[in-house]
Amino acid sequence: MYKCIIVDDEPHAIEGLKKYIDHVPELEIVKTFTDPVKALREIPVADDVDLIMLDVDMPGITGIELARELRQKTDKLIFTTAHSKYGYEAFEVDADAFLLKPYQLSKFISTINKLFPKDESELEGITDKDDFIFIKTKEETHKLIKVYFRDIIAVESKMNYVQV
Repeated sequence: MYKCIIVDDEPHAIEGLKKYIDHVPELEIVKTFTDPVKALREIPVADDVDLIMLDVDMPGITGIELARELRQKTDKLIFTTAHSKYGYEAFEVDADAFLLKPYQLSKFISTINKLFPKDESELEGITDKDDFIFIKTKEETHKLIKVYFRDIIAVESKMNYVQV
């Protein structure tokens, strides 16, 4: 379980993130803040967290300034903002990701998966024998062939077809 904190001055943005996080059972929200100054006061005394998600454009303290102060308290840092102009500054404070609002659930989940990849041990019951696809044959229109990924040497585009 990964512990995360959300800091965003817009309550509806926090609610949106909560809904997205509901789709990722490995994430647990331990605290949310709508006031970046309060977050600055309270987060340093809290236990270290695995992920902090920050908005950039907030009153009092920007997310960039807050990140400079909190970066050592977390393993991963994601900026969730509607302002692309802060991208360079975000990565200067060692952000791990930059989600530009509005982003889709699929983008959120793929970002989390990149930051917290699954171990081989977490993929229970999946073995090499399960790594295969079915491919439709050229000769017989309704026949499928089982092809193991380990047996594929190359995949080539042939106009409307694919040669494996």
